[in-house]
Amino acid sequence: GVITCERKTLHPNKIICSFTMGSKKLYDFIHDNPFVNFYPVDYVNDPSVIARNRKQVAINAALTVDFTGQVNADSIGSAFYSGIGGQMDFMRGAAKSEGGKPIITLPSTYETSDGKLQSRIVPTLPPYAGVTVTRGDVHYVVTEWGTAYLHGKSIRERVMAMIGIAHPDFRELLLEEAKKINYVFKDQELAVGKDGRVVQYPQKYERYFLLKDGSQLFFRPIKPIDERGMQELYYDLSDQDRFYRFFSPMKTFRRDKIKPLVYIDYKTTFIIVGVKEEADIQKIVASGGYFLNPNINMAEIAFTVSDNMRNLGLTKIMLDYLIRIAQENGIDGFFGTILMENKPMLHIIKNLPYKLEATVADAEFNFKFRFADFIKKE
Repeated sequence: GVITCERKTLHPNKIICSFTMGSKKLYDFIHDNPFVNFYPVDYVNDPSVIARNRKQVAINAALTVDFTGQVNADSIGSAFYSGIGGQMDFMRGAAKSEGGKPIITLPSTYETSDGKLQSRIVPTLPPYAGVTVTRGDVHYVVTEWGTAYLHGKSIRERVMAMIGIAHPDFRELLLEEAKKINYVFKDQELAVGKDGRVVQYPQKYERYFLLKDGSQLFFRPIKPIDERGMQELYYDLSDQDRFYRFFSPMKTFRRDKIKPLVYIDYKTTFIIVGVKEEADIQKIVASGGYFLNPNINMAEIAFTVSDNMRNLGLTKIMLDYLIRIAQENGIDGFFGTILMENKPMLHIIKNLPYKLEATVADAEFNFKFRFADFIKKE
């Protein structure tokens, strides 16, 4: 079989359980099998015991989850649907486990008896519904539309994350409800495309890249919940690095300046961020993006990397990835401006395998290159 339990740090090479229910084939497998060990439920479900297994993952189902992460898994209104079992035990045990992940899963919708589609992501739990898992214990919520990471997030960030994994047909309605109860800003919005429809997050572009020091960093397209993360990235920069990025000694990064970077259509504008997990908190440590000029079908590019992530190849990784994405989106090439004193960025651009058109004026290096002008190395 595929389940060997070899990598467990507690009871290795053993299945641990408190009861089983199934077919005769299952019972025949268990009978006198030293691979399967039974223990009392107060041991199997003890969070401190569960946490002793490294990288413990707990996956639990839910009926509904509200904006803030309150989970209902045992009742439909006042009618009890099931018991809570060991759901809270395994959520907390996995959270305490080294490298563990507690995960709540649910489909984004359900169908009523009269055939109407309803959202399982809701502003607040229905009357009489039980809170099986509190918002303070929830880390990951997963639907077929993506993953919302809620741990350590503000209420506004939680709301936007949860709306982001709701069914697209309900997202605008959910946002309006969030505004009514003052969970988000009155000017909060969703990213929409030219057709006026809510833009779908392109999850296919999420991936890990290997850095020069041998470590891996997670890169993904930017999300509306990244407003604060982008502000923190910019505020953490030195004065010189801000000047390199913005060509001015910017000191403040208000929401109205950040919003165009996080509410994008992933076609004419595309921004990727490098995300590092520190003490169970996800922190944006790099960003790179392109911004299309439709008149020439070429896009301007810009990059930012945290001071403590320099010299690891992040900018080159993001540039190569953006070239691939831009080509998929039918864009012809990139252009930009670099200060002549920004030697690392100049080195990257000058060593690209494309025919480079460049001019220098007022200590600025202006460049452009077309993807069709690829120079094949000998």
